[in-house]
Amino acid sequence: MAAKLKENLGKLSFLKSYASLVVPIIIAVVGIVIFIPTQLISNKLGSAIKQDSISKGRQIDSLIKTAPPKEQWKKELQYQQAYEEDAKQIVSLVNQTSERELLSYNIFPKPQETSRLIFQEFAQKYRQLIEGFVSSLNARDCPTQAEMRRSMSATRQSSSTTKSEIEGVLCRENAQSISLYATPSLFAGYKYWENYKYEGIPKAVKDCWHWQVGYWIIEDVVDTIASLNEGSTSVFTSPVKRLMYTRFSTENISSSRSKKGEKGSPYYVSSLFNGLEIPCTGRFSNTEIDIVHFNVSVVVSSEGVSSFMKELCSSKDHTFRGFDGTKPVQHLKHNQITILTTRIEPVDLKTQEHKLYRYGEDAVVVLNLVCEYVFDKKGYESIKPESVKKEQEEGKKSSSF
Repeated sequence: MAAKLKENLGKLSFLKSYASLVVPIIIAVVGIVIFIPTQLISNKLGSAIKQDSISKGRQIDSLIKTAPPKEQWKKELQYQQAYEEDAKQIVSLVNQTSERELLSYNIFPKPQETSRLIFQEFAQKYRQLIEGFVSSLNARDCPTQAEMRRSMSATRQSSSTTKSEIEGVLCRENAQSISLYATPSLFAGYKYWENYKYEGIPKAVKDCWHWQVGYWIIEDVVDTIASLNEGSTSVFTSPVKRLMYTRFSTENISSSRSKKGEKGSPYYVSSLFNGLEIPCTGRFSNTEIDIVHFNVSVVVSSEGVSSFMKELCSSKDHTFRGFDGTKPVQHLKHNQITILTTRIEPVDLKTQEHKLYRYGEDAVVVLNLVCEYVFDKKGYESIKPESVKKEQEEGKKSSSF
């Protein structure tokens, strides 16, 4: 027993002699355990960092090469300012389309005097300008029956020329001396103002406004004909041979529509269904635009059909001196016509309608167009009479039912 106890004490004595090495050994073992995975992780992380850093570095190099100059923001600011200016310019140009010369500067938006004389002057001015259009186009109608009789009477006294031959000669000479067949009465409003009757200021102001709008439209039709016939001194060489009519109503429209334009006067289209046609554009008068429909019919050479339509819808020049007529002259442009429907008819020279007209060697057709005219409200709303604005509001209400 004593011997065994002594043996155990010896072992403890041995362990005691190496006790100082236990802690370092444990630390070493733990360090090895920790070092191995840490080294593996470190190697993997280092590889990832290296790869990512190189990739990012390349991206940075690429960005440096393509980066805009430090002053680029100033150029961008200039671009944005120019873009804003363009937008303002477009709005201004749209407004300018409705900034047009007036036939009278004493009536709109309300008369500056109560005398009916200003309305009679408007009527006279309207008719004079239409007559001026006919003159500027070098236009006249075919020979009248009275002219035919006089010519036949004079010719028969000196020769045995037949009636048909005399008629042919007179008609050809007439066609060679003019550029277009047209008379003032073919322009809408001419007869209306010839027989005008004053019925009080409110109605007179409203009538003048509608026909002022109509005049602007007719002016564009005249400019179209003048442009196409420029340089021609004979119907035979003119692309546009004859004006059949301009008007703001059609013969085949329903009775509900025909009531809109009083005696054929221009009126604002307030819905898709109260114009001369259901518009393919889908436009009618609203808070931003006013729409007016009109008809124009001409005898034109068959080769000139597309040219007439293109010219009618092209940009046109006009001048503006302010709505009081006293400002410096501005030279502006407008482009407000869209063709809604086109109808082309053959010309039968034997019919009474064309019997005394001579169109030359060109193949000719009758071109009938229904068009819409767009007015920008902001351009002329300041001078639109209150009675017209009220009329438009009532038209919108009736159209909504």
